[in-house]
Parts: sequence; structure tokens; C-alpha cells
Amino acid sequence: MFTGAMALSSLLPNPALACPRRQSLNVDSRVLEVHGKPAKVFSLLNQGGTPGLTLDPGQPFSVRVYNRSAASTVIHWHGQTPPNDQDGVPDLTQPPIKPGASYDYDFMPRPGTHWMHSHVGLQEQRLLAAHSTMDMDMNMNMEGMAGMENMAGMEGMSGMVHLNDVEYDAYLANDRTLDDPEVIRVELGGRVRVRLINAASATNFTVDLGELQGRAVAVDGNAIAPLAARRFPLAIAQRLDIEIDLPAGNGAWPVTAIREGAAARTGIVLATRNATIAKLAAEADEQTGPIDPMFEQRLRPATRSPAQTADRANMSR
Repeated sequence: MFTGAMALSSLLPNPALACPRRQSLNVDSRVLEVHGKPAKVFSLLNQGGTPGLTLDPGQPFSVRVYNRSAASTVIHWHGQTPPNDQDGVPDLTQPPIKPGASYDYDFMPRPGTHWMHSHVGLQEQRLLAAHSTMDMDMNMNMEGMAGMENMAGMEGMSGMVHLNDVEYDAYLANDRTLDDPEVIRVELGGRVRVRLINAASATNFTVDLGELQGRAVAVDGNAIAPLAARRFPLAIAQRLDIEIDLPAGNGAWPVTAIREGAAARTGIVLATRNATIAKLAAEADEQTGPIDPMFEQRLRPATRSPAQTADRANMSR
């Protein structure tokens, strides 16, 4: 999934949240090959050169964003509740970060996996997005599917205007199409936990596990009572964790995301070390319908919060 003040101006960090482990994110540009053609997109990398951020449990969110691109940008922390002047909406909550400038963000984060993305123009569609992981349990096996759209070329409006208003020339999972999908090696008969982030800006998806059965165990960073299925809805900006018990023998199992109301898809492949990877078609065998809203109605928390009494009452006349 998931994930861009003149003269190097930046906000002063909150002294109460001062953290010696300040991290940095660099906004820059890069070139991807999509269907054999170059596509100039953005990158959002940490100091180690990989997308996004990983924080330890209880670690403050202390991050400096450097804009090394040629365009003004700003980063919104999806699913987080920072101070208003760090919420990343240009000219509303904070000024855009101009080329060569930086901006500091200091707040206590909510645990889970959350999306970060630009709120400037079509930068989000050009992959100026990543994810941040702040887990209470850091020992999970995490793979992901993010960056599910590519804006190398917009091709017009869809006929199903209430499902897809914009046509894209490619759908990506971890920067790759099904022409050359990412293959994640797994153990024979192992259990994996796949973390999916729909980093699309205008497309809902149906996650299809094919012949595998999975259990949804977390939604938007919150643990849920497991829900078993082979297909799961994944709305724009939603995060979904699925546990999968793999068959005992060698094999390769695609995990795909099919565009709402269509057959176009993207995805990754789970495969044992000696498995043969078959060529995957860019379209599913059939179109999907609208994503199922009943899934949301079936969600239940993994553990219920203790009963509490109100500690304040507001009376109106």
C-alpha cells in the first residue's frame, strides 16, 4: 500500500514530545516502468531508503519531511490525530512545503498501520504515498499491497460513473503490475499475515485469495474477531490484515485486488521456494460488482472495552 515555508522553514517541535530518535522522510521523484513505458512518479522514503516509517510501541511520532522534489507538497497522516497545524492539508492547516524546504511533525501516534499521502493536486495519484506502522505487537509477518493506481496516463471517464469516475492505464501492487508481480516466498504449510493498504485515490477493490481461505483479523489498524472468506472488500484508504494458512505442499498462490465494477486487477504472489510461477492475466475471469457494505456490519472488536459511565453531561435547552 502504505504511501510533498520558504527558505527551509519548519515548525518547531513540541518540547513535550521531543524525541532523540527523530526520523526523516524525503519527498523526491523517480521513474517506474509500467507496461514497458517509463512513468515519472513520486517517492516518499525514510533515511534508510525504503518507503514509509516503522515506530516502536509508545514511540512519539517525531518526523522531519524534506521536500527534494521540484513541486510544492504536504503530507497528510491518514488515520492519525495530530495537531491541526500538522494535519497536512495545504493552505488550510499548514502551508505547502516548497522545493528545498522541510517541515517537522511531532505528536503521539495511534497504533496500527496507517497511510500517509499528499493532499496537493494529483500527487497522491502519482504515488506520493506510503505507510507508517506503529504496532503494539511487532512480531507479525507483514506483506502489503499498496499503490494500486498509476497516473502515467488518464484515459477518460468510466461509463459506470458511480463506481469508477476515472480510468487508469495501470493498477499497481508495490509498484508492479501483474506482468511482473512481486513474489513473496513462504514456508511449506506456513501461516502468513498479509497487510493490505488500498492506496488508490479513486478506486475500491475486492481482494481475491483465489483457492486460499483467509481470515480478516484487523481493519484500519484495529483488531477484529476473525472473519473467514476468500474475498474481502477493500475501500479507498482502508487497511486490512488477513491471516492465511497455506497448503502443506509446494505452490504459488496469487493474492489479487480486482477493481470495483470491472475485471482489471493487480496483486502479489505467495510462493514456496521451489514453486513454478504461472503467468497471470491482467483481468479476472469476471467483473466484480460494487464492494459489499455488509462486510462492515459484520465487524466486531477482538476484545470489548470495559463498560464505563459518563463523566460529563452537556445539557441543551
